[in-house]
Amino acid sequence: MVTAWPSDVEWAVVQDNESHSAEWLHSGIALLDDGRFVTGAVGGGAIVIHDERTHTATVVPLRLSAAHGVTVARSAQGERLWIADPGPEEGTGQVFEVSLSGRILSRVPAPLAAEGEWRPTSVVAVADGSERGVLWIADGYGRNRVYRLTPDSGADVIDAADGIPFDCPHGLAVDTRSDPPRLVVADRGNRRIVFLHLDGSLDRVVADQKLTSPSCIAVRGDHLVVTDLYGAVVTVDPNDRVEIRAGYTPEVGRAGWPNRVVDGEVVPPVLNDRELNSPHGVAVAESGAVYVTEWLLGGRVVRLDWRR
Repeated sequence: MVTAWPSDVEWAVVQDNESHSAEWLHSGIALLDDGRFVTGAVGGGAIVIHDERTHTATVVPLRLSAAHGVTVARSAQGERLWIADPGPEEGTGQVFEVSLSGRILSRVPAPLAAEGEWRPTSVVAVADGSERGVLWIADGYGRNRVYRLTPDSGADVIDAADGIPFDCPHGLAVDTRSDPPRLVVADRGNRRIVFLHLDGSLDRVVADQKLTSPSCIAVRGDHLVVTDLYGAVVTVDPNDRVEIRAGYTPEVGRAGWPNRVVDGEVVPPVLNDRELNSPHGVAVAESGAVYVTEWLLGGRVVRLDWRR
């Protein structure tokens, strides 16, 4: 992995680390049409709507452990959010639709196939003419499955690709670069990206030694942008070539990673500009700017941009 920050990649911290915090930021990120961005709150219990222009943030209380997967959905009634919350470590998660003011609009019951182990990490909606569309849910911390939920036929279960069982299918995205679009899965434990047709059948698999822990995915022009938890932002071009676009070699093996241990206590890491520690969620603005959340005590959100 590269250690020098690429000269053509701009860097800005848009939510600084709460270095005093003993709570994690374990969050996805989504961008609203007006340029604001949404993350979970450090420690859970709310979402936060950030406005870079005014340097303000609106906290919207919600009963959740973590806004791990956040996706914007749009309708005639305006923007709303789909949230995948894996729940506490020994608990049960939830998937729900919520307005920007915090009103719960709908909830998705755990599929029967989840058999009581339901810890969803990502959710996306694909329009199909119905009010809600087709929901795709990754149960990345639960039974390592991807569920396709349709208004009519219930839940289709996808638990493997190319003969290999999923191992923490962590993040989902709709790949609009192709026509028709594809569903893309960051199969983190298998260090690969899986492309599915929208009927759930396999399209193809991309594996590369540069993918060490692919976590979340977004579309930027004709490339995919992938966060790699071990310190990089990776791109995938239309020919499935993988490139480390911005990376840093963190001390992944250090005690307490992604945090650190001081006098026997786990505390937030030392974070420097132009050094990615543990990239997690990702979203791309219309301008091409890439927003990344980092998974660690106190959290951090950075904005990256590059010309190509």
